Amino acid sequence: MRQTCPGGSRPCGATVEWSVNLLDDGERSLLEVAAVFRGRLDHRSRAQVAGLQEDTALELSEALARHSLIYMDSGPRSRSRMLDTIRVFITEQLEARPDAAQIRRRHADYFRALAEQADPALRGPGHGQWLERLDAEAGNLAASLWWYLGHDRGPLPHMFRVLWPFWFIRDHITQARAWIDELLPMAGSLGPQARAELLWNSGRGLPSR
Repeated sequence: MRQTCPGGSRPCGATVEWSVNLLDDGERSLLEVAAVFRGRLDHRSRAQVAGLQEDTALELSEALARHSLIYMDSGPRSRSRMLDTIRVFITEQLEARPDAAQIRRRHADYFRALAEQADPALRGPGHGQWLERLDAEAGNLAASLWWYLGHDRGPLPHMFRVLWPFWFIRDHITQARAWIDELLPMAGSLGPQARAELLWNSGRGLPSR
């Protein structure tokens, strides 16, 4: 039976460490990659960020679920989640990896590509399904944007422009303003298109704080 912390139902750090030590290399590696994600994640995105085939990622995820290190949801997209208690411990393991920076970059790039994939639908009449998907990935999109703010700001004006309909319809204006205001001071150093997109977003239905 899985041990829990006194007075609670969440696994203790020692119990998490014990469970992790039972994993093989592939299972441990995927678990560390999963710690980069926020909210529920599906096996397709896990596979892409981990550099695995989808079937392999799903099999490894099922093994992690048997160890109670992630929790699988039923449904066509095979989404899973990780308790915060576990994420804190696993994130420490991830940061010790020599490829931790590349994993975070792949995660940011994956959700940047997802946002760009949504662009045509968000500007058309059939945007409902994409709004639901972006809602489900809101935490990962936020993590992607914060990564770009800290490491590679060039793509951000276009990402802001693409995501603006989602922010507006789903009432994420306050958070959107924080990201845009963070980037505005460097507007003069951007290329013409990026600068135009950034300035467009800065005044497009986003009231100043």
